Amino acid sequence: MKLQATLYIPENEKDFHIDIYDEKAPDYQIAEIFKKGDKTIIDICNNPNDTHKELDLEEFIKVLTKSYNELNR
Repeated sequence: MKLQATLYIPENEKDFHIDIYDEKAPDYQIAEIFKKGDKTIIDICNNPNDTHKELDLEEFIKVLTKSYNELNR
């Protein structure tokens, strides 16, 4: 699966968000990244169930990096 990201910057630049999609299925949103207070949030989408899980992006990246490094040792 190849991912595609689209950055949206409205007039109020503080309200930006990034949508992440499967490149071959652009109607299937995988995640959205946005600011919430002082944190950057990644909202992971589960489209078949229309559910979402908001996670701190910095923590999410740390866990992914650690997992990736362990898997590729």
